[in-house]
Amino acid sequence: MSCFSFRKLESIDRRQSGLQRFPEDAFRHRTKLTALLLDGNHIKELPRNISQLSKLERLTVADNELETLPAEVFRLNRLLEFNLRNNGLSDLPAAIRNCSRLRILDVSSNGINSLPDTITDLSSLTSLSINDASLHRLPQELAGLKQLQVLEARDNHLKYLPQSIAQLRQLRKLDVGCNDIVELPDGIGNLTRLEELWLDTNDMEALPVEIGALEHLKVADFSDNHIEALPADLQGLTSLTDLTLSNNTLLILPDSIGALKNLSQLKCENNQLSVLPDTIGKLRNLKELFLTDNMIEHLPSTIGQLDRLTTLYVDRNHLLSIPPELCKC
Repeated sequence: MSCFSFRKLESIDRRQSGLQRFPEDAFRHRTKLTALLLDGNHIKELPRNISQLSKLERLTVADNELETLPAEVFRLNRLLEFNLRNNGLSDLPAAIRNCSRLRILDVSSNGINSLPDTITDLSSLTSLSINDASLHRLPQELAGLKQLQVLEARDNHLKYLPQSIAQLRQLRKLDVGCNDIVELPDGIGNLTRLEELWLDTNDMEALPVEIGALEHLKVADFSDNHIEALPADLQGLTSLTDLTLSNNTLLILPDSIGALKNLSQLKCENNQLSVLPDTIGKLRNLKELFLTDNMIEHLPSTIGQLDRLTTLYVDRNHLLSIPPELCKC
């Protein structure tokens, strides 16, 4: 057991210690214990007297064998972080609302098929992770999560995102990859602080025009969908560094792609591209360009302007010639 104190902060670290049950010795420190780390054990239940650890701010019990949570755990109203990832939970009780100071909540890799509507009462929450669960929907009203910066709901069964997601104005990362999403809600362009958008492996056929207004977006992954065309105007995506469009049905890239002045990596493998726009030559920071498995016959001469290009894959296309300007890259 590791137990340390720093400026009145006391923590017990019993991660990966082979524990079969909750460590009773934690209660000896209940008057000042603020962090209890129990990840990677075989704990099957939390004790009802856990509420005695009233100073607890951080409780991590990831990778254990919990199937239910006692009501008393939700009396820990000083909790800032609660990690329940990879247990055997089938639901998250509505009483989670009582942990009103919570900033980080991870319930990924459980059998949870819905989140309680009361989760939107957690107005201090900055990070919510529920990856690899059994979610079919998110709560309709998310506006109460006004401080949320990270929302991860990857590997679920979501078909739609609620309209209220557009009100999460502090959101910086949205990861809903590996779901069944068919379209994004109106107002997605309101997420002006968004830096990462992961929509890979869904059922989308188009992207909303508003995507082009996300001026702080740095990473976007739209791979493994059924997208036939990108919005015509991408000029607002001036911060974008990584764009992944692989495994779609794209026929062309819009001329406005040349406005992505900070783009470093562009992946377009396995589409139906037959040409590239001349404006591709304006991507002066592009280092990696992946075009494998398309129908390209000619590369534009402007590709020679990509003086930072270090990686170019154009195999399995219909190339008739290589532009001599390519030697300048």
